[in-house]
Formats: sequence, C-alpha cells, structure tokens
Amino acid sequence: MPVLFMLSVISHNALNLHGAALWIITLVQTFAYRWIPTAKSRAVISILVFAACAIAAVLAGKDFIGHFIDMVLAYAVGIAVQIAFMNTPLYVGPISEHLNGADLSWVVGLVVTSPLYFWLASRGSA
Repeated sequence: MPVLFMLSVISHNALNLHGAALWIITLVQTFAYRWIPTAKSRAVISILVFAACAIAAVLAGKDFIGHFIDMVLAYAVGIAVQIAFMNTPLYVGPISEHLNGADLSWVVGLVVTSPLYFWLASRGSA
C-alpha cells in the first residue's frame, strides 16, 4: 500500500509540475510570441519550477499546518461572502440582483479574503 501511495503522489506531482511549466511557457510566449520552446528550454523551466517549489516547501514547512488551516478558513469565508454578490445562470445573489445583475463576487472575495488571510497568517508571528 505505501508503494502505491508513493507512486500516486509522484504521478500527481509530475502532472502539477508539467502544468506549471506549461503555464510559464504560455506566459513567456504572450510577450515573446516568436519564441518556440525547445526540449532543453522546457526541461530548464521544469527544473526551475521544481527548485522554486522545493525551496518554498522547505521554508513553509516550519508551520505548514497552521498556515494551511489559515488558508482554508480564509477560503471558506471568501466563498461565503461571495454568495450574495454572485450572478450565474444557476443562482443570482440578492445584492447582485439590486445591482442590475452585476457579478461583483470576485471583487468582494478578493477584498475580503486577502486581508483576512494576511491577518490570520501574521497573528501568530506578532
């Protein structure tokens, strides 16, 4: 069972690494549209992404669970706050209805969630 779990984790992380490398290539090609990435450049980008993620994991590892709980709490509050401002084919929130159908949920989510997470994450280090 541990071997299967390890193989599952490796395969999922490989897909995440591949997706991040493709995102960076797409970002670069947005501004340098004539650049065609070679196998070598894709490998270098993948290695750089892996190194950056490994460094971030080591630095965040000290209090990972605490920061993760802060993130999940801020995320849940952000979703709850956005509901009243949503305008989708499935649901129109009461505030969105009063604003002639304007969907401001993403703005409200950003304005509420960002400072909330900053406060939650920094309160333990004060």
